[in-house]
Amino acid sequence: MLGDAPKVEVAGRASIQTPFTRTDRHRRVTLRANARTLADAASRTPVHPSGWALPEATGTSLMSTARYPRTERTRLKRAPGRANYDADAVHAALDAGLLCHIGYVVDGKPYVTPTAYWREDDHVYWHSATAGRMARHQAAGADVAFTVSHFDALVMARSAFHHSVNYRSVMAFGRCEEIRDPEERMRQLERFIERIAPGRWQQIRPPNPRELRKTSVLRLKLEEVVLKSRSGPVNDDAEDMAIPVWAGLLPVETRIGKPASDPQLAEGIRAPKGLRSLQTN
Repeated sequence: MLGDAPKVEVAGRASIQTPFTRTDRHRRVTLRANARTLADAASRTPVHPSGWALPEATGTSLMSTARYPRTERTRLKRAPGRANYDADAVHAALDAGLLCHIGYVVDGKPYVTPTAYWREDDHVYWHSATAGRMARHQAAGADVAFTVSHFDALVMARSAFHHSVNYRSVMAFGRCEEIRDPEERMRQLERFIERIAPGRWQQIRPPNPRELRKTSVLRLKLEEVVLKSRSGPVNDDAEDMAIPVWAGLLPVETRIGKPASDPQLAEGIRAPKGLRSLQTN
């Protein structure tokens, strides 16, 4: 459970085993850009951009300790040294985020839809309204481009040309599929809620049959994927080093703020400690 939140008993709810542990679940983490390496990124606790530690994905990845194959679509032609196909590094970057952008084509017209996502083993998942254009198109097995990006710092150089950003970005390509089994769809929606706030699924009302019918859950198998990143300091030319102007990094942080209660919240109900502990100073 989340801190001191009261347990809510909901009549008739399905019994679904939560797959997460509580170890160090609510440790507050602030994202700071520095000269970290991709190895550091792969080994540290997955961190949500809003500043809290996310539960690590469960299960054993089929790609663990392996590398994704380099393909024509994932091969970087410019700055190929910024590409990383290591599965652990890719998964770490995915587990550190919550918002993705999904590109697809409908009737010859391109669309890009931002949405929340989560990962389990070698699949990324997202949900959508069943009646929506994105869900209808993707449920048929559409080809998609799935992207996640983290903005870590502004790189302020001595020349205009070498101004840059430190970032981590994942791009995956493939054909998505719809989760049609109601039990598996419910399990994945639970994983989504638990990833954001572990323990909350047991406090809230789960989707009823009508709501579940109106919610599509889709997934993409991670097979054709690449992590691209830049980290480290300014990379000025030698002849520009004497220019008398400040140069360096401006770290970019995204923080979670103080909980703002619903105006219609019943008197006496406070945000549980687990949520209050996520706010930054």
